[in-house]
Amino acid sequence: VCATDFNQVKYCANYGIYTFSIGVLQDEEKFKPALPQHKIDAIDMFSNALYLKIFVEFNETFWDDVEYIGRASIDREDYPLFQPMGKFFDSKPNVIFATLTGETAYRVAAQDIEITKQEVRDALVSMYGEFQAEIV
Repeated sequence: VCATDFNQVKYCANYGIYTFSIGVLQDEEKFKPALPQHKIDAIDMFSNALYLKIFVEFNETFWDDVEYIGRASIDREDYPLFQPMGKFFDSKPNVIFATLTGETAYRVAAQDIEITKQEVRDALVSMYGEFQAEIV
């Protein structure tokens, strides 16, 4: 087994362990000789996912003083997890971030920031009721 790095240095051994991302594995041109079809088929069964964090700063803190705030929703990808930054950084007590994955992450990453701000606010209102804090 031989592998060549970006500097064209070639490494050879009796065995090799390949631990690259699924995106690299799916780039079939990188394999010489080509992988057997059954391995290509197995690799193609997987896909990359987007993991999106949305940081929002408010003019005041109104949420619980905890590390994680979980949100139950009919759509499990609809802003299911918030994390207050004040729990980790004293200098950011009014910052909270939402974690999104899957189709919701792709949708939110492509939409206007004002829509995202409103969605974050709506999600927090669904948990805490109406609040006066404003996004800064």
